[in-house]
Amino acid sequence: MDVWKVDVERRRAVYLEVLRELDKFENECIPTAQVEATTVDFGSVYFGRMAKRRLRLSNSGQVPLEFSFIATPSRLAVAPAWLKISPDSGMLLPGQGIDLEFAIIVDEQTSGLLNTRVEELYDILVLHLRRGRDYFIQVQGAYQVSVFGMSLDVLVHCKGSVRDMTRADFEQCLHSGQFSVPKCMWTLIDFLSRYGVDRELSLFYFAGDRALGRRIREWLDTDEPLDPNVILQWPEGPRREGAQSSSRMSLTDQTLVPSMVSDMELNHAPTTAEALERLSLNAWTPPNHSTTAEDTPHRQADSDSDSGGEHALHPSSVPGSVELAGTPLPETIAAQTNPHDTGVDTVASCLVELLRALPEPLIPVELYAACIESGGLSRAAALEALEVLPAGNLNVLVYLLAFLREAVERGATSATRVASVFSRALLHPPPGHVRTDAEDANAESFLMFLLRSHGQI
Repeated sequence: MDVWKVDVERRRAVYLEVLRELDKFENECIPTAQVEATTVDFGSVYFGRMAKRRLRLSNSGQVPLEFSFIATPSRLAVAPAWLKISPDSGMLLPGQGIDLEFAIIVDEQTSGLLNTRVEELYDILVLHLRRGRDYFIQVQGAYQVSVFGMSLDVLVHCKGSVRDMTRADFEQCLHSGQFSVPKCMWTLIDFLSRYGVDRELSLFYFAGDRALGRRIREWLDTDEPLDPNVILQWPEGPRREGAQSSSRMSLTDQTLVPSMVSDMELNHAPTTAEALERLSLNAWTPPNHSTTAEDTPHRQADSDSDSGGEHALHPSSVPGSVELAGTPLPETIAAQTNPHDTGVDTVASCLVELLRALPEPLIPVELYAACIESGGLSRAAALEALEVLPAGNLNVLVYLLAFLREAVERGATSATRVASVFSRALLHPPPGHVRTDAEDANAESFLMFLLRSHGQI
């Protein structure tokens, strides 16, 4: 009689072989990827200048690969606010690859903690493969601290170069004395007062040269004086004849430009009441320049007795207003302008960008609605809207308006152009709010009211 007998050893061998085949099949079904590098280094990163790097991701497995960057337990977002990833998810077939683009852009929304060294450009991203493993990618950069994107509260305390300041330096600086206006703003306005106001109607009409603008920013960040020989493209040696000399006191004298704001010391920040009193002494009427396209009113001026004869103008009706009023500035100005105008226009653009780059605008967002509403009413309403403006902000506003009035009086620009440009630089709508054409018009009227409030604000 034949009897079946189980060969235990052979059965075990077959069983192990089947397990190996199953494991092999399962491993082949697990997505695997090849990442070009695990570190993305951006090197030096500057405010407002986008830096990009690429990283190659390839599907080295036998099945389609689905990838995505995922959040970490310590952060709800996939990446920090200063970093953009494109694409941040996708699918690759076997053998396919894709270049992942990483872009760092430090703007007024993300520069606050970076500019005081509280945070650094450093993060670890998690690249997740569906049904596969996770890859960790380190992103880093050396942010070059800048006065652009720095809060006004910090700027008024900075007395030297901010580029090499440490976190401890900033903490110590905030507990020291302060200027009444930021030194960097004083430097720009002082230069424009010396070399930019005695020329035809052209200030704040052109963007200037981008390369020169970067150099000016570098001087401001490192606390170096603006070199007129470079900016105005003068030949080496003594200043050319006819160049503007100024009797205005320097910053080391701890005094602002006397002809613009009398008795206002850099090391003294007046109270809101004091600043408002300076602005309420006498009314100011813009000079009548020859009528040009930018001086054509877009609507009837307010009937208030203090409204004067100047009208606010919508940016879209001003030739060249787009460059300085709403969109990024072009690379260079028109080719027919001379080097002197290019340098002055570049400094003027830096002043506008400095104001735009404040994390909290000079006129806080909380006052936006009140200021816009007052722009459609009267000069008195505009001044009333500023009564709750912080004393430090009001002091800077007083200084800025004094310079802008002087520029208008000396024919370097028009009041309508100033209102068009600076209404966008000083008044920012709340996050998520889309500014309407009517708000643009009221914002410009608000700035016109402030310009006419000489001695009242």
